[in-house]
Amino acid sequence: MIKRSHPNPELNLYKLALAYKDISAAELTCEGYKKVILNTVGKLPYDVNYAFMGSIITSYSRPFVDNKSTGVLPGQWRKFGDPRLQATHDTIIKARHEVYAHSDSEVSRLWLVPAGAAMKGIGRIAPRASWKFHTYEIPPYAIMDYHDCCKDLKRRLEEEVSTLVEEYCAQKNIPKEEFELKWKV
Repeated sequence: MIKRSHPNPELNLYKLALAYKDISAAELTCEGYKKVILNTVGKLPYDVNYAFMGSIITSYSRPFVDNKSTGVLPGQWRKFGDPRLQATHDTIIKARHEVYAHSDSEVSRLWLVPAGAAMKGIGRIAPRASWKFHTYEIPPYAIMDYHDCCKDLKRRLEEEVSTLVEEYCAQKNIPKEEFELKWKV
């Protein structure tokens, strides 16, 4: 359970609700990606995999990296009771740091292909000199674990945000109409 006393309850509520929004975006993208995988005959093109994974990883990771508005989610949100989901969370954050938000030279290695050289994995001879990057690719089947991780975290965030909203609305002298939540920095 989350500690309810917070020095800035409005900011805390906003931070958790914003994290819920980001994780929901990742979850929706997982659902869309699963539909693409199911409707694809043969191997999924690299660029399609990279685009979906980039979107999922960026949205999912947003609450776990420092930012100027709300800061990082507290540590308890990084913890999962299921070891499979914990490993998935850790993999997503690692991929964000190494591939999708930064270019880690240990992970993204540049390879040169001289004209006439055999192109590995393609089975052709290079007609001219070229270059390519080798990095790790997240396999499409990992989407099942990514989706489960998003669903678990989203459920926990939704429970906490709903409880905080109920408590906030019950304890404050608030308007009887919709209003924007404000906080002091």
